[in-house]
Amino acid sequence: MNVGPIGTLSSSDWWQNFEVNVHGVYNMSHGLIKATGGQGAIINLVSLATIKLGEFLDLENPKLRVFSVHPGMVEADNGRGMVIEALLPFSKDKAGLTGALAVYLTTNKADFLRGGYIHANWDVEELEAHKDEIAEKKLVKLGFINGEMQPGGYPWST
Repeated sequence: MNVGPIGTLSSSDWWQNFEVNVHGVYNMSHGLIKATGGQGAIINLVSLATIKLGEFLDLENPKLRVFSVHPGMVEADNGRGMVIEALLPFSKDKAGLTGALAVYLTTNKADFLRGGYIHANWDVEELEAHKDEIAEKKLVKLGFINGEMQPGGYPWST
């Protein structure tokens, strides 16, 4: 995959990235829905486009579990990944964290997060403790950007 500022990428390189990251997610989702009758689970690694696509998939397929997951920032031992050098001090997430979250998301306990954006390093017990507020205020939907973030995290009402 070719990455870089828009001014440095050719149109075809940029489009190839879109094809992989958005069209690829569409193709996988379409195939799963056709094969399962709209049941099962889809857990996408995130981009703004796939977050919105996940919301639509969730609304259109009530028996399908759809989540958009940010996998965290992991400094890979073998040099894989694209952590910018300036961000390496913040790369404290563990590689297994995303897998553990994916297992949790396949359970009914995660229903309040369906169709939403979840970061792998968010505290699941804290999310569950505030599940009514998360659902009511749609805090994990794309509009979450309007949330009141502050040091220490979101200021829960309870």
